[in-house]
Amino acid sequence: MTTSYILYTTSLVLFTAILFPTTGPSCCLAETLISVDSTVDHDEALDSNVTDLTTNHHQQLPRPIVIPLDTSQVQPKRMKHKVTIKRRKNGGGSHQAGRNKTTTTTSTSGSNKNSRPKKSKRKPTMQSALQTAARKGLEAMVELFDRQEPEMLRKGDVLEPNDPGAILAKFSSSDETPEHIAKAGYAALVAAKQLKESTNVEYVAIGRQAPPKISLKRTPLEGMCPSRDPPPCVPASRRYRTHDGTCNNRKRPRWGSAQMPFHRFLAPEYADGVEGIRRSIHNAQLPSARFVSLVVHGTRQEEAPVTMMLALWGQLLDHDLTATAQPRSLNGSTPRCCGKSDDDLHPSCLPIKVPLDDPWLSPLGVRCLEFLRSAPAQRRDCLLSWREQTNQVTSYIDASPIYSSNPRTSDNARIFRSGLLLFGRGPPSEDVCFRAALANQCIRPGDARSGEQPGLLMLHMVWVNEHNQIATRLSDINPHWSDEKLYQETRRIVGAMFQHVTYREFLPVILGKEVSRLFNLELETSGFYKGYDPGVNPTVANEFSAAAFRFGHSLIQGSYMRADRHHRFILNNVTLHEETADGDLGGPGSLHRLVRGMVNQRALKRDEFITAELTNHLFQTRSKLAIDDLERSVLRVLSFLFRFPVWTGLGSDQYPARSRSRHSAVRQLAYSVRTDAHQGLERSGPGFRSSFGASIAQGVPLR
Repeated sequence: MTTSYILYTTSLVLFTAILFPTTGPSCCLAETLISVDSTVDHDEALDSNVTDLTTNHHQQLPRPIVIPLDTSQVQPKRMKHKVTIKRRKNGGGSHQAGRNKTTTTTSTSGSNKNSRPKKSKRKPTMQSALQTAARKGLEAMVELFDRQEPEMLRKGDVLEPNDPGAILAKFSSSDETPEHIAKAGYAALVAAKQLKESTNVEYVAIGRQAPPKISLKRTPLEGMCPSRDPPPCVPASRRYRTHDGTCNNRKRPRWGSAQMPFHRFLAPEYADGVEGIRRSIHNAQLPSARFVSLVVHGTRQEEAPVTMMLALWGQLLDHDLTATAQPRSLNGSTPRCCGKSDDDLHPSCLPIKVPLDDPWLSPLGVRCLEFLRSAPAQRRDCLLSWREQTNQVTSYIDASPIYSSNPRTSDNARIFRSGLLLFGRGPPSEDVCFRAALANQCIRPGDARSGEQPGLLMLHMVWVNEHNQIATRLSDINPHWSDEKLYQETRRIVGAMFQHVTYREFLPVILGKEVSRLFNLELETSGFYKGYDPGVNPTVANEFSAAAFRFGHSLIQGSYMRADRHHRFILNNVTLHEETADGDLGGPGSLHRLVRGMVNQRALKRDEFITAELTNHLFQTRSKLAIDDLERSVLRVLSFLFRFPVWTGLGSDQYPARSRSRHSAVRQLAYSVRTDAHQGLERSGPGFRSSFGASIAQGVPLR
């Protein structure tokens, strides 16, 4: 059994569990996405842990804190003490007359007012400790957001707008709702750590039926608990999706909606059980992500028999399913992390240390890269737990990069005439083209990440244009339809097209026919899919978001080619980060030339090698160095990679023997620092279709 094949087989099962918990897709999924059952169970609607994403491995996460069952920690017992009474007994039996005999009886304090029990030191009850912890959590939240962050902004301890770390935060910017969630999540984390220190309570994995659980209700943090009322499901939501994903499931209307914590297959490995960064198996500090990147991810230009359009669609699909909330400071600023003492660091800071022998950064004198942890999530049941992350978008394939998962953002992209979206020329102050534009044409995208790189922006523009063409055609056929009717019907069609392209064009290449057949993913030849299961929780898994679906990073080329109308490549010597830094991507050619280039240029082979444009130049500007595209999966503290075969049920007999020397470096790294799942999946060897695909196919919901 070798590391390579274990990683591949593990990742295959993980991907399959994430994508397809139900029996299969349809050719027109948009027609069967909403159940017509109008029964709403208020408690079940908010319970995101009833049904796991897999049927064979039921595990309810995230885990609550368990209160010890010793009732003395919950309610103090009446103290018992001994009262000694001397009695004189006379003759008879075995006792001698006139001899003093001492008898001892037990009395309960309170029943004998004259008793004076000896004072003893007792630990605070769980309830009093919880109240204290919640109060300290609230105080810490106020201190951070109302005092420390304004002071940091006043002192200038924030990143410049063109810093790579600030650009990353901007692409993952949060609206008002996630900021509130982050505040509540931070307060709950402080309370959880305080409670653990004062009572030694453990954060352990238990089933959802294991009582009792520690709730923040009736504590100073109760006011920050999410409402348990179900969202309003208007009649129109039976035919058209809501932008935020609520009401897709009529019985559990919040499942799969935006602003919900990611699901987990396995418990995280936080060092302190709450949020501490993972440590090695010897309890040593892990090396920096930059060091691991240099060891694991080299650079090699080996092309695959697929085009760059496959990689670009994978990124667009990833943005449709996942968007991890990032913390933002006052006025949308980004806290500075490098060059600060531990006492002055923002709680979200986790700067990346640069090795002294770094071949790229050391000659430039760089010793630190800016990086922030993801914003903490807030549990909807208001129970204390470990740190989780918030998904800002819906867990459904619904074309949210075009339409947004936020109704307000969606309205900003519309012109409210004939169902059309904004597409055309306009001043940058009005149109969101802050880092990229093709031929000076701007759009108002539904996702802030549309300008990460030219290929992604190209796809956004293609789909906005497709929306407008369909809306125009529908308007010609149905001149009596209102703007809202045209918009919603067009959005419904485009969402179905997103699903159709994903299941017919994208996944067969990624998974292969064998895995597609195994998980019943082959599309229907006619009719509609009838296997919708309202009991399946579609929430995207953390393992999928931070590890499994990041395999596409290794496919990216260092530069994007253009092609003329005869599909002949046009000379382009501009690297990816140089194109992005220019801010105007229309120089080498038009939108059509870039589209033709992406359907002709081959992608790189899926392996551990990643282009230097991502490892050394990610979000680099002309004056600022780049960050490393690796730290995110480390920060989410995904479970140790080699635990996944146990979770998936794969036995050692399924791993054929392979050369020991091929992955000796990875085995050593795994032993010393526990390789995280993202690195392990990238590093795994042959067997991609039969193993890696299943790990993808088990994770993201069908709808």
